[in-house]
Amino acid sequence: MRLSCDPNEILWYAMSSPFRREMKAKALLDAHHIENFIPMKKRQEIRDGEIVTWEEPAIHNFVFVHDSYNGIMKVKKGLDILQFILNPLSPIVVPQRQMDDFIRLYESDGYDEPEFLTPQTMGQLRKNARVVIGDGPLAGISGYYQRVKGAKDKRFIVLIEGLIAMACSVECKFVKVK
Repeated sequence: MRLSCDPNEILWYAMSSPFRREMKAKALLDAHHIENFIPMKKRQEIRDGEIVTWEEPAIHNFVFVHDSYNGIMKVKKGLDILQFILNPLSPIVVPQRQMDDFIRLYESDGYDEPEFLTPQTMGQLRKNARVVIGDGPLAGISGYYQRVKGAKDKRFIVLIEGLIAMACSVECKFVKVK
């Protein structure tokens, strides 16, 4: 594996936790006070006549980790529950701005629960003009405003290049062409 940055620089790394062990990886990272992010979605099911609600990872096997390469290696040494996603030989580093926008959109309360798009789904999207949210709780977040297959209206899309995208409904009055 080749490293394209300083191994002591704190960056966001896209990591994999095979076999749906992302929550175990999160517990390990939390125990070592390493910032991490796993987008979650709410699920509901009726069991014995009662509605049961829980959260689960929106896209399995993904964990975003914010630490230095050396710091992550100390924690994951000898463990297989956390692996760097490579592109093609070096770990994928997510730019700070993309990660900030992604987390901010995910954590916003003013909009519908976001829809997560996989790399395969992202390939089906038409590229439209980049836009920025000009007002409201998401002011300043940049992304794309375009139609998503299966949706009745256009969606605001924030993406982490080549990995994952998140789409949600945003009133067009808030959207400004960049």
